[in-house]
Amino acid sequence: MIKKPLHNFHIPVMGLAYTIDSPIRVAQYGISSVVSIIDDEIIEKMKNFYHKKFNLNYFGISTKTEDYRAKRITAYLDMLDDIVNEKFETFKEEISRNKTALKNFVEMLPNTSEIKESLQNFFIKKKISLLP
Repeated sequence: MIKKPLHNFHIPVMGLAYTIDSPIRVAQYGISSVVSIIDDEIIEKMKNFYHKKFNLNYFGISTKTEDYRAKRITAYLDMLDDIVNEKFETFKEEISRNKTALKNFVEMLPNTSEIKESLQNFFIKKKISLLP
């Protein structure tokens, strides 16, 4: 069975730093993206930035550390995974409690989306209005 993608667009890698944090910005909406992991210095700076933003413990990885590049990349990807999962859980809670957030999410989906159609059919069946 071929799994149909949930969306019909992608966010390309647009250089070293432009999309390094795309998953943090869009993954909670089910949008796939990629990151450039070429420059470990930028990765380390972004890791520091997001650790501060999300109040996480930051442990810098010095260039004097053995295999520092691999360790920096791994730490950054692990941090991305943690933040994306946390943001997704928060998003699910928000749309389950907030009608406006749910309406905005449904409106964001393309008209060809099976999820959008299923949600709209569910609302009609349950006589739920997304109007304010």
